[in-house]
Amino acid sequence: MRSSLFTPLVAAALLAPPYLLGQGVPVQGAVVNGGTPLSEAAVYLEALDQPSEPQAPDQNATIDQIHLRFVPSVVVVPPGTEVRFLNSDPLPHNVFGPGGRVDEFDLGTYPQGLFQVHRFDEEGVHMVLCHIHPQMVAYVVVANALHRATTSADGLFSMDGVPPGRYRLHAWHPRRPRESFQTDIVVESTGVSGLRITLGSGR
Repeated sequence: MRSSLFTPLVAAALLAPPYLLGQGVPVQGAVVNGGTPLSEAAVYLEALDQPSEPQAPDQNATIDQIHLRFVPSVVVVPPGTEVRFLNSDPLPHNVFGPGGRVDEFDLGTYPQGLFQVHRFDEEGVHMVLCHIHPQMVAYVVVANALHRATTSADGLFSMDGVPPGRYRLHAWHPRRPRESFQTDIVVESTGVSGLRITLGSGR
């Protein structure tokens, strides 16, 4: 015999806000520079209502090398993530980090179809270059953030599953490398949409 509590409990679950069911809500917006959408901008949220806990490394972080370009050119990952650098070009590539304020590394030169891996532990922006093709450049943004994204070709981003609360939103883009945008936002139970992040003055 079915319990008399079955129907009310199911109804309550169906009517409950998504974040009470552990799903969270979306945070969406756009990153622009002087009105121009910025693709591959790094965006992430820092929780302000509770201490930051170490986030698990990203198990699927990959940067490919296609048509003499790093693809994608920007990724956002937690500390401790091992990024896989694949070579899909029919010619050798070299992958190295010049160091500076973050770690220096050199993965050597390797042909098409192979990959090398580097672990990124230090928070910050890591530049990645190729000794053979100096025009190639990528950036690994390391941030201890559960909710993170990069913008699409039209400058849009979306982070799903964000619990309501107060957050500091961070944004960074290679076109404005010395600018690290941040602003505090409040995520309500209905989520946040229409955020507009402006980097720089349009130069």
